[in-house]
Amino acid sequence: MRNREPFSRRVYGFIESADIVPEGARNTRLINFVLDTVRADRFDDGSAQQRSLSNLAFVRVLTTERRLREFAGESTAIREGTWLELQLKHCPGNPRAWVSDADAPYGNQVRTNVVSVRPISKDSARSSALYAQLNAWCGREAEGECLHSVVNQEAFPTSVHVRVVDVGQAGYCALHRDQNEASPIIGYFDVGVPIPFNHRTLIRPFSECGRVPSDGFVVVSHWDFDHYGAAVTECPDLQRLRWYAPATTRGPRAARLVKNLGRRLTLLHNPTISFATGCTLLRGCGAPSDLNASGYVMCIDGPSSSVILTGDVPYQALPEKALANLTGIVIPHHGSACFASPPTPSGIHAVAIASYGSGNCYKHPCERFLGKHVAGGWSLMRTAVTTGTGRGDRWLS
Repeated sequence: MRNREPFSRRVYGFIESADIVPEGARNTRLINFVLDTVRADRFDDGSAQQRSLSNLAFVRVLTTERRLREFAGESTAIREGTWLELQLKHCPGNPRAWVSDADAPYGNQVRTNVVSVRPISKDSARSSALYAQLNAWCGREAEGECLHSVVNQEAFPTSVHVRVVDVGQAGYCALHRDQNEASPIIGYFDVGVPIPFNHRTLIRPFSECGRVPSDGFVVVSHWDFDHYGAAVTECPDLQRLRWYAPATTRGPRAARLVKNLGRRLTLLHNPTISFATGCTLLRGCGAPSDLNASGYVMCIDGPSSSVILTGDVPYQALPEKALANLTGIVIPHHGSACFASPPTPSGIHAVAIASYGSGNCYKHPCERFLGKHVAGGWSLMRTAVTTGTGRGDRWLS
C-alpha cells in the first residue's frame, strides 16, 4: 500500500543489501539499496534504547550513480554493512524512497524521496562518535552473555533431507529426517521471508508455522532480513529454538532479534565449526566487511550425497573444502550474477536449486548465470514459477 501524503523523517540506516542493475552507462545505472533504520531523533534523545518497533523501519532507495554523487558526494560508497544518515521527505524529482515501518502490517509502504545523504564513518571526525554509538547499540553490548566461539554438537540422524522452502525472494531451508513434508524437522538453515518491498513474492497461506518443532535449531547464514525475517513476522515460535549466527555487525531490526533471543543464541566466530556428525559450518572467505561473502555455509555429508547450503556466499568466496564431490547445492544469493563459475557436480543426478521470487525488486535471478549450471552438468530446479512448472518447495537431498 502506498501513501502519497507529506512525509518527513530523519533516520540512521545500516545498509543491508545493495544491488546495481547492470544495464546502462555508469552514470545512469540504477542503484537499489535497502537500509535497516532507526529514527535519528529518537536515537539521539535516548528514547529508542528499548528497541521498540515504532522506532524501526526498512527503507528502500532507488537512484542512479550520478544522482547519488550529487546528493552524497563523490566519496560516498554504497556498501553492505555501512551506515548512512538520510533525510526523507516528499520531494518529487529527488531519488525515490519507500519506508516500511516495523510496527505496520507486513508489506505496508510509504513512498517518499531522499532529501539528503550523509555517510556515517569511523574515519570521519564529524561522525566517528555516532558510528561507534550505533555499532555498540546494534552489536556486542546487545550480545552480552551469549557470545561464544565453540558450539556443542547437534544431534543429527544418519541421513538428512533438505527441503528448500518456497518463501519467494528469501532463503529458508528445512532439514527433515525423511524426504516428505510431514516428517520431523530437526532444524533450519536460514528462516527468511522477503523484505517488505518484495512481500508480494511470499507464498500465501504461509504453512511453515504449523511445522515448527518443539525442539531443534536455526542456523542463520548472515544477518539479512530475508534470511531470518520469518521468525519476527510469520513464525515467532522459531525464536524458542536454539539459534546459531555469525558474530558480525548488524542493523537495528536484527539487533532487536538478537536481544530477544538472549541465551538461546550462540554467536559464531570460527571459520570451521563441526556442527554435527556429517555436518560442518564454514565461513565464507570474503572480507569481514562483506556480510554476504563472509557469512556461513552448511555442508552436509550423507551416505550417498554431499550438499551445500550457501546462503548469500558467492562461489568465489566459498572455501575449497566445500566444493568437493557435490551432489546438491543451493545457488548463492537467489541466483544473482556471480563472478565465479559453478563447482563441478559429482554424478549425473546432481541438483542445483535457485531460491527466489518472481518479480522481485532486485531483478534476480541472472538467467545467464543459471545457464552456467545447466552447461556444467547440474540439474537446475527453481522455487519460482517457470515455463511448465508451478512454484513450490524443492528437495535438495
